[in-house]
Amino acid sequence: MTLSAIAKQKYSHSIITTIEYQDTIGDYTKKRDTFSLILLCTGQIVAEIDNVSCYIKAPSLLCLNEIRKFKIVSECNSSLKVITFDPVLINPNLRVDTIRNDQSHDYSCMYDYFKLLPFMDDDVQKVCLKLGQSVFKTVLTYFNLLNYNLTQRSDFRWAFKVRTYFMDIVTLTEKIYHNYYNEKIPKSDCNANISKEFADIIAFINNNIGSALTVGFVCKRFGINKNTIQSMFKEYAHTTFNLYVQKTRYELACHYLRFTNMDGNQISQKIGFSSSQNFCKFFKKTSGMSPNSFRKNSIKA
Repeated sequence: MTLSAIAKQKYSHSIITTIEYQDTIGDYTKKRDTFSLILLCTGQIVAEIDNVSCYIKAPSLLCLNEIRKFKIVSECNSSLKVITFDPVLINPNLRVDTIRNDQSHDYSCMYDYFKLLPFMDDDVQKVCLKLGQSVFKTVLTYFNLLNYNLTQRSDFRWAFKVRTYFMDIVTLTEKIYHNYYNEKIPKSDCNANISKEFADIIAFINNNIGSALTVGFVCKRFGINKNTIQSMFKEYAHTTFNLYVQKTRYELACHYLRFTNMDGNQISQKIGFSSSQNFCKFFKKTSGMSPNSFRKNSIKA
């Protein structure tokens, strides 16, 4: 269910700020002169950011300014949370016209402009911040607390609480941005810009995961050889074709076991196994437990 609400807070000079929260990307529409924070909690997406194809894995945080174009091309088992906000919520001086006015740049820096640096970077690859598990849990907690106060409004302080949690998120995002990009990090931790051809291959696999996918079949479908497709997966996804397909199937199986009543036969058909026996063997080998045990443990949790 999509939760959407708006909190408005008056500042001096009759400035009214807006913040909006959503639990899914489905209803996400970029509003004029607003910035967005998108938290990718699970799965992976292929997105076009300013017409550049990007392969992004969870957990990640995307920072989009008011002119950045963003579109999800394909996804697999992804869940996202979105905060859309007016920059003056950070500081009344951070109007979009002020931010984009070079003559006012130094003035803006004195008034929390640095908190917007993750959103203002021209490098598309730096739009997305890869999160470690501990940092992700902290960010997710702030998102949930913001959403709770934005929707419940349990007392007269709800608007102040919303802004407090919002500022916690923005401040943490700015720290992640600087620590992450001022230090050398392993290439495997980076989110890579990807070729249009690889984006199409990922979309094809995600949309046909219920079929008997093989590297030979996909190569024939796209008119490329096996060495080329394996090189693409190594460069852009830091894995192999087979491991990517297996991981995608496993994540989808976990989703179906947690959130649906589908039995083994139904799940095996959904994720491309010829029989429930083959699916059970695959799942037990991957997770260390049977599908039924996994479902029971998920219900207890």
